[in-house]
Amino acid sequence: MDVQKILLDFSQYLIEHEGKFDHVSEAFDLIAPEVNLGGIVMERKDLPDFAKNALPELDGDIVYCRDGLFLTGAPTEEFSFNIPNIDLIEKMDRRPRGPEGKRTIPFRQGMLGAGERMEEPVQIPMVPLRFQVFAVPGHASFTEDEHNVLHICFNIIMNYVGRLVASNRLKNSKLTSYLTGLPNAGGYLPYLRQYMEDGTLQDYNSYYFNLRGFSLVNRRFGNDEGNEIIKRYAAALDAFADHGEIVGHLGGDNFVALIRKEKTGDFLKMICEKGVLTYGEKGGFRSPLKVFATAGVLEIDGDVKEFGQVISMAASALAIAKNVVHKPYVFMSKELQEQSIREKQLIVRFPNALRAGEFIPYYQSVVDVDKNEIVGAEVFSRWLYDGRMMEAKEYIRNLETDDSINTLDYFMLEQVCKDINRIRQTSDIKPVPVAVNFSLKHLDEPEVVKNILDLLEKYQIPKELIIIEMKESVDQQESKRMMVFVKKAKEYGIRLCIDDFGSAYSSLNLFREHSADYLKIDKTYVRAGLDSETDKIMLNNTVRLAGELSVPAIAEGIETHEQLEFMRSLGCNLMQGYLIDRPMPIEGFLAKLRSGTIIG
Repeated sequence: MDVQKILLDFSQYLIEHEGKFDHVSEAFDLIAPEVNLGGIVMERKDLPDFAKNALPELDGDIVYCRDGLFLTGAPTEEFSFNIPNIDLIEKMDRRPRGPEGKRTIPFRQGMLGAGERMEEPVQIPMVPLRFQVFAVPGHASFTEDEHNVLHICFNIIMNYVGRLVASNRLKNSKLTSYLTGLPNAGGYLPYLRQYMEDGTLQDYNSYYFNLRGFSLVNRRFGNDEGNEIIKRYAAALDAFADHGEIVGHLGGDNFVALIRKEKTGDFLKMICEKGVLTYGEKGGFRSPLKVFATAGVLEIDGDVKEFGQVISMAASALAIAKNVVHKPYVFMSKELQEQSIREKQLIVRFPNALRAGEFIPYYQSVVDVDKNEIVGAEVFSRWLYDGRMMEAKEYIRNLETDDSINTLDYFMLEQVCKDINRIRQTSDIKPVPVAVNFSLKHLDEPEVVKNILDLLEKYQIPKELIIIEMKESVDQQESKRMMVFVKKAKEYGIRLCIDDFGSAYSSLNLFREHSADYLKIDKTYVRAGLDSETDKIMLNNTVRLAGELSVPAIAEGIETHEQLEFMRSLGCNLMQGYLIDRPMPIEGFLAKLRSGTIIG
């Protein structure tokens, strides 16, 4: 066999067909199918036994022997190629898998013998290589010209391989998470498409899951170690997956998975109930750590017609698990699927509905029970949807999935400005301050304070007649942005109210740093205070603290006379709730202002 001719033909073929092959071995098989093209080996000990017997005692060789062609290289400054020292001939991939479903790669730090497989992926170091050509003992020596030709051939081959590896790495970087190495969305979807096409998709369940409270983990260990924890967590998920099962990392603490249906209970127990046991390191100490997730699950059946639904339906189930039922996991049922479709239709319809005037402001009174008068109001949106008046709780969560909620908030503020001007034009009614709810999503909006001021200026509304009401933040970073917003709003004289006070993170910080103008005591605390001495003490201290800070406290959700008298006994005289009145259109609110009736 003429090795020199084979290599010359091979080099020429690579030049003529550059970019055609994903694996160099594909091209080599076309040129010399009778020759087994091996891999790169860095040390003699990495060679299979039959190659060691044929290899001269030299550091850097290209060796031809009866069982194949082997390339060996030694690090040097001569003929340096920035190429990996492993897996040059076949592309490193997380697939295929071996007979038992274990992941395999064809080469690792050297050449593997026939039929040998490695079970774990490895890092690919980049090293410069020098190649020398020697004849195997027992074969005729190469002439100087042959040496030179072979050097030229291998320069061509290695340059080609270097470009091929770089191209494959770039291609793979678009399909995998840079952090965990798991498929990202671009790498995950092709598997779903393939499984749908070959009819095996229904063998699996789809999962979309999010790590619980991982911001606390980052605060405890720092962001860098948080990333390491994510990597260890991802490795544990990957180890759980058997042949054909896929785990993907969409970024941050969001993951997806396609797991066989018979393993559903085991997978949910691991990620949601028992948690994945890993560890975190800080200051040289290693602490055990369990990572839990909240998951949405789609049981894939014949009704799934598009592979994109496999992710979107599971994501919708996750949203319900986190925001509605507050459970570790939720299965997407037929009913929930129909609900998810309706919710998406709401988002699509929202812009036209807003322009068509389908959103209507409803007002609920805030009363001073000691003075027996209406001292303010809160506005709520209602959506006249196909002839039915929908309450905000039926659509607000959906509008918060994008910027639609911000648009609605500004719309409601503008409607309130128009209604206040209507009241100001009457001679028999005195306008009262109106609280307009703003989503926490506005905290990411640089111009929110300017936008509010522009609307007040447009309608010439005194600042004391508008109150911007926001819920407390449950996230520390979000709370910091809340502080920035409160500070700027106060600088420009915008009045603020903290809704559901005491239910989240930022309460005391807000009043310590930049006192809000009002606080609203969450209705759950009002109800609990009647049944629990501990809650009663907490309520009493909250009202007292607000009084000492000269911040009026408003009790929300007053539905019974018992609750009214209870809060009054604690020194809280400002209240709102169904006992006083239900939210009503502007005409009803005007009538109530005229009558002066505070209850009913």
